[in-house]
Amino acid sequence: MKRLILAVIIIFTFNLFSNGFYTAPKENKLSPRAESFINSGIKGDKAFVIYFTDKNIFDQETYEKAISEVEISEKALKRRAKTFKRDDNLVSFSDLPIYQEYIKQLGMENIRSESKWFNFVSAETTADKAIEVSRYNFVRYIDILPPKGKKAEIKSIELNNSKDPRFYGDAYDQVNQINIPAVHDLGYHGEGVTLLIIDTGFKKDHEVFDSLTVIGERDFIFDDNNVSLDSNDVINYQETHGTACWSIAAGYKPNTLVGPAYRSDFLLAKTEDYLNESTLEEDYMVEALEWGEALGADVASISLGYGEFDDPLENYTYEDMDGETTICTLGAKRASYLGVTICNSMGNSGNDPWKYLTAPSDADSIISVGAVDVNGLIASFSSYGPTYDGRIKPEVVAWGVSNYHADYSSTSSYGTGSGTSYSTPLTAGVACLLLSAHPEWTNMEVREAMMMTADRSSNPDTDGRYGWGLIDALAALNYTTGINNTENIITNSQLFNYPNPFNPETIIHYTDLAKNSKISVYNIGGEIISEYSNLSGSGKIRFNADNLPAGVYFCSIYNENMINTIKMLLLK
Repeated sequence: MKRLILAVIIIFTFNLFSNGFYTAPKENKLSPRAESFINSGIKGDKAFVIYFTDKNIFDQETYEKAISEVEISEKALKRRAKTFKRDDNLVSFSDLPIYQEYIKQLGMENIRSESKWFNFVSAETTADKAIEVSRYNFVRYIDILPPKGKKAEIKSIELNNSKDPRFYGDAYDQVNQINIPAVHDLGYHGEGVTLLIIDTGFKKDHEVFDSLTVIGERDFIFDDNNVSLDSNDVINYQETHGTACWSIAAGYKPNTLVGPAYRSDFLLAKTEDYLNESTLEEDYMVEALEWGEALGADVASISLGYGEFDDPLENYTYEDMDGETTICTLGAKRASYLGVTICNSMGNSGNDPWKYLTAPSDADSIISVGAVDVNGLIASFSSYGPTYDGRIKPEVVAWGVSNYHADYSSTSSYGTGSGTSYSTPLTAGVACLLLSAHPEWTNMEVREAMMMTADRSSNPDTDGRYGWGLIDALAALNYTTGINNTENIITNSQLFNYPNPFNPETIIHYTDLAKNSKISVYNIGGEIISEYSNLSGSGKIRFNADNLPAGVYFCSIYNENMINTIKMLLLK
């Protein structure tokens, strides 16, 4: 009887782990940072993030029922279908909500945020409570977050109320530098595209937004549906940054300020609290991405970044900028996987000791944006790449010095400001134009088009300043992507790969090979990455580059009669 019970337990455990519904607790549930705080003896609450093992679903039938009840907009499903190249299985386990009973059992009053994608909650609690919570069998892992407390650094704003006779007003130079007027002349202004803006708050009654269509708004700081200044806000300038960024992307006041994507629809998310700089805001960002993605966002403009905090012991390090560490980076990657074109600012630390990019701009598969001036020269403050694991960053650059924008101080005020925060909404606006012109394009095709038509695309900057260079909206619109257009594939009689450029997979096609042929894939330094032996005739090889850095790779056929080589470009 005992053997039978043991066998049942083993079988149940095997099924639990094999069906993907359950992630086992880590051997040590407390992260090194959590242990360090608990052992320090410091009293008072601390910000912890608590990951769960499951969502109380352990079999296929229950899973399928739960999936059928998930609410995701039709627009989001269409975007996923376009991205995944399929019409079924568009909703997954990560779309299911957190099991609320687990949160109740934690018995915590100060729950700060929740993430269904990563199955965690963050909460303010004591060391003793964290130890108690770690004993629950449904708790997988507990980490600790840096403290709050950094005051926002508000740059001075030069008010400018002068009028310009041109249609774009004083915004003309910043949009003309990247050929936006030429795209507008073709009839594209962002129609049919939904732009999610994640920022500090928004002065929605400013005149520059009067004709814009907002289809949803959410304040993740105070958990309500008002992203404008209200009684919850402690400071009167909470709307400053978000108002400026939204106006640069899509403002519409002819002869004063006109942005790229003024006929898009907008989702506005308030996640950044000027009074507190902490990873709590990262949690809010992930929540905002989950919210916006489910409502059908096509593009996200995020002029926020995280690297340093008040307590130097809690700062991120350059080693953390590896595309795999911070929660906001993981959130950006997940949204990109689901088909959202993510545009994120590199940061303004180029003149600071930190110097490097901030999270989530280290994520692969997104568009990280640096800043240049009127002459296309890099702004000294624009943060440096590459990522710690060696990927080129930024992807592109746009105008980010003395940008003209709406000012929060009144409904008709304007000003200028500088930062990668302002080059990013320009880039996001261009992404909206491209999707308006090419609704069949995926986010990776938008990214490819921008990068491969930027002014340094033939020789990307590996020194961490320009990346593929200054974007060109018109050239990107006219670009033929290598993903869905077969005429863009360069082939030879025996070997080609498709798509090219690619991320993360490409199919290597070979034809009419002699017996005992070999295909090798190697990097630009000659190091062999993969080899496939004893090939003959015709066939296909699926090459996955998930764990490889972006760059040029070569694929060669070897046999007794010939050596044939093609070049493959991995974009991340």
